[in-house]
Amino acid sequence: MTGPNGVVDTTGYKAAIDSGTSLIMGPNTLFTPLLEGIVVNQDCSGFDALPNITITLDSIDYVLTPADYVLKETILS
Repeated sequence: MTGPNGVVDTTGYKAAIDSGTSLIMGPNTLFTPLLEGIVVNQDCSGFDALPNITITLDSIDYVLTPADYVLKETILS
């Protein structure tokens, strides 16, 4: 996996693709270094500057853009 802090070593891990969910789950030892440095402001400013995250399974790169991994919600008061 590749994120804003470089490559995260996934040697020895196995993965399964569940196309029926929108969640990506894994152990903290893998995802913490992947997500460190990704900061989204409450007003979503800076959204366009967020990095892509690449997950490679069987030599196929799956690129997640910020639009894929940031949930934008509008709160009306």
